Amino acid sequence: MHLQTYKFLALEEEELEDEEKFSDEEYAQLESYAKKVLGGRRYRLETLRDSKEDAKSVEKDTGIPRLRRCLERNLIAKYRKLKRKDIEEEYLRCRKELENIMQEFIDSQNTILESAKQGAGELQKRLAQSSKSYEEAKKKNRQIRDAAKDVKMISAQMIDCLREEENGLF
Repeated sequence: MHLQTYKFLALEEEELEDEEKFSDEEYAQLESYAKKVLGGRRYRLETLRDSKEDAKSVEKDTGIPRLRRCLERNLIAKYRKLKRKDIEEEYLRCRKELENIMQEFIDSQNTILESAKQGAGELQKRLAQSSKSYEEAKKKNRQIRDAAKDVKMISAQMIDCLREEENGLF
């Protein structure tokens, strides 16, 4: 009955005349119910639209407002509380997951940076080692040249000595 009352009050006059929107059966049921609630055998349903008090009386008698209040206090309030809790839990889960993803990203970036630092350190070590090897090679090269000069000089002196001995024998 509450739905029929609500529908009757919500529809425009032209829509009430339309059988598809508000049937004669719905009209007869609502009229009978309104007469019973309002206590008048000759109550005309058209006056229900004009009288807010009568509309409230009919609606109140259906028990729907009481049911609505009861649902609001109990079921709907609990649902809202549970829904809010679910949203909070989902938010916290998403936040934790995002924090984990960001921490993994930070860790991977730190690993890359450390590798780059170690790579740079390794390059510097290799460069220093190469410079040291180059200097050692230059030093050995000088020593070999000096030794070659000495050998050349000694060889030249020996050749000169041998030539003098050869010239002295003849």
